[in-house]
Amino acid sequence: MNGTNEYQKNDSIHCYSASGGFFDRLVNRGRVYYRKAQCFKNTPDITALRDDISHIIRTSLSDGTCSGSITSINYLTKIPLKFTHQSLERLYVLNINELMQSRVLILGLSMLVLTLFIWPLSIITFKNTDAWADDYFVIIFLHISMSVTVFLYMLLTITTMSNLYHLCELFSLVTFGCIITIWGIWHLIAGIFLRDEFDNSLIKGVSASNEAMYAFNFIYGILPIVALDTILPTRIIYTWWIHLSFIILYSSSVISYCIVNLSYVPIAYTVIRVLSYFSIALMLLIGSYATELQSRLNFFNWLITCDKIAQLESQVKCFKKKSIATPAELIVERIKNCVKLSHTLENANKGKDLDLETSLQSVTDSLKECLDLISTSNLYSVPIMDMPNDAQNVINAYVTNKPNKNEMEKFKKSQTMIIKHQNLVQRYHNIVIKRNYTLDDLQDKNQGNIKNVSEEDIICGTSKLRKSLDQLKPVKLPIVDGIDKSIMYNWNFNILAHFKNHVDPFCSISYVMLNEFFTQTKIESIIAANFLRLVENIYNNTSYHNKMHGLMVAQKMVCLANFVNIFDKMNVLDRAAFVISGLCHDIAHPGRNNAFFINNMDRVSILYNDLSVLENFHASCTFKILEMPETNIFQNLSKKDFIYCRSKIVSLILATDMADHFEIISKFRLLRANPEKELGPEILLATQKLIIKAADISSSAVPWEESLEWVQRLLTEFYAQGDDEAALGLPISPLCDRNRHDEVAKSQVSFLKFVMAPLYEQLEEIEGENGNVKHVCMRNLIDNTAIWEQGFVVPFLDDQQYKFNPASVDLELLL
Repeated sequence: MNGTNEYQKNDSIHCYSASGGFFDRLVNRGRVYYRKAQCFKNTPDITALRDDISHIIRTSLSDGTCSGSITSINYLTKIPLKFTHQSLERLYVLNINELMQSRVLILGLSMLVLTLFIWPLSIITFKNTDAWADDYFVIIFLHISMSVTVFLYMLLTITTMSNLYHLCELFSLVTFGCIITIWGIWHLIAGIFLRDEFDNSLIKGVSASNEAMYAFNFIYGILPIVALDTILPTRIIYTWWIHLSFIILYSSSVISYCIVNLSYVPIAYTVIRVLSYFSIALMLLIGSYATELQSRLNFFNWLITCDKIAQLESQVKCFKKKSIATPAELIVERIKNCVKLSHTLENANKGKDLDLETSLQSVTDSLKECLDLISTSNLYSVPIMDMPNDAQNVINAYVTNKPNKNEMEKFKKSQTMIIKHQNLVQRYHNIVIKRNYTLDDLQDKNQGNIKNVSEEDIICGTSKLRKSLDQLKPVKLPIVDGIDKSIMYNWNFNILAHFKNHVDPFCSISYVMLNEFFTQTKIESIIAANFLRLVENIYNNTSYHNKMHGLMVAQKMVCLANFVNIFDKMNVLDRAAFVISGLCHDIAHPGRNNAFFINNMDRVSILYNDLSVLENFHASCTFKILEMPETNIFQNLSKKDFIYCRSKIVSLILATDMADHFEIISKFRLLRANPEKELGPEILLATQKLIIKAADISSSAVPWEESLEWVQRLLTEFYAQGDDEAALGLPISPLCDRNRHDEVAKSQVSFLKFVMAPLYEQLEEIEGENGNVKHVCMRNLIDNTAIWEQGFVVPFLDDQQYKFNPASVDLELLL
């Protein structure tokens, strides 16, 4: 390729960036070879170059040999060193010129300043010596050389700051070539005419002249070559003649000086100097060749990588345009693209950097593992099979609602399952419609149309709630004597003791927690009292899921929200909905869990399609109470505020379903994993869900004496459920078999470690190392765990007073 013609072709070049192609990827990402991409002003040029490069890249990829630098070498000639395709060479030239711009600018300014400093210094040096006393033209030639050097460096500096910066390589070669030549000639002349006849008085001057010649030799001979070969990414096809000029001129100077001053200049000295110049030039030339070769290989491989990345981006854009995709689909697509990109980078790096290759392989493996994980049916489930058997039983009991394997086998073998289930339906259900309507009953035999069911045929559930309220009349206002607001923030406040010692335990604390809302929304005291009294009355007299548990959860929620510093950040509606969800989260609880009603195909499980059965029921009961004007504490809210409160309460009550335990924790962790997320509605709701879950099982994080009684109460319910399941021929749920009472301690340890601890650890992270969650809640949790680990045997609780029969959900409350 002719150098002059090549630069003439590039005269119209401004910057290269083929729109829609991979050339946008030619941006410096930490590599030393590629800076900002360039493109042609001339449209035919840009089109032609883009098409040529694309064809070359596609050809190299289709060869199947594109691994490491093998393909790159196929597109290179070793001598002279250049790309075999003119388009590749042109693109390479564009990029090295762009890269050289800043370097040439710094180098030109530095050499200009150095020359302006040396020039007057050399005048002073030669003025004090008579080394060229009779040869003034040597000094004149020195000034001419200095003038030309200054001019060339100034021209080089100005060029890099102008629109001609794309010709940096050309100007650099011309500048440094001319400087080396001019100073080589001066060195030759100065050596020939350096006086060889002098007495002792002139020794000092001649020595100074020699030293000046050596300095000029280094600054304007060796230094420019070093700059061309190490600092500037020039091409050796154009720099070899500069090395040759340096060897010829400076060797000639030394030889001439030796011949002229043969009497006192040893021949060995001359040979050593010539060999030194030759060795320096040759080593720099070889190093420049190796550097340029690696640069070209990397450049070509980078083009291939850029093209592959562009293809991936194109695929992503096409994927976005095809259809509306869910975030999960987009994540899968992004991971797939990352796997492809990782493979691409592995191929481009193969055999070069083993550490990088290993890292890329690890990235690829991790991304593939991510694809497998994200393709699972439940992203938020925990690997139960990897846990100890005790932990599996506990999680099956509290989270998955799955029976023990042995019990399930017995259940499958039972031939009386259907008969006993039919008996169960007859035994446990009160029908809210006056008679059991079937499809045949509702259908006109003659016309085939569905009959209208009159209001008289339906017993309104709200009427039953109103009857319950009427039974409480005259409704007394809550007795708040002795109730201080600080109780809400005291974690170790004993709810069980409070119910034993206070005349109005439920409504007193509830009223204090909601007093701010009642005041700001101007709710009459009697309406507030009606609501609280009815909620208290609707709670069943079960051993655990009773009004004491409801109040405890609400109080612990406020306490935890205060610990993690979000209670004061809530507005009055948030705080009210927060407290009400705690008070009502288990309202009308039947003392059996979701699995019991789902396995029985109970009407409540059919009503809610087996999804968060009791939690949906509790939320519905709450708003059935709020439907009545006498108990509607939201009556003064706007429609918008009411919808907001309803959404918040329903969300929080549904969050108490233990089936969503690990999902809620996992989603919260993911939210907090984003440091840019601030405390907005999304994070606030996620934190509130975490808190109500922690409060719902807080009985294991209170002091031992209180915690033990709560465990006894819970076991009473569990064992009652197990008795019912055994009587019905159903598999006994985990932890519900009273014949396995000796396993309670192990179960409690597993529950505390695998269910409770992860939940409270998240709250601890929010509050910080020195907070109350760690030093109060977690301290109780750790102490209680230590006692259970010693194999503590739980005394049975007298459950005669908690006989709740029938153990069914009263759907009359909802209709």
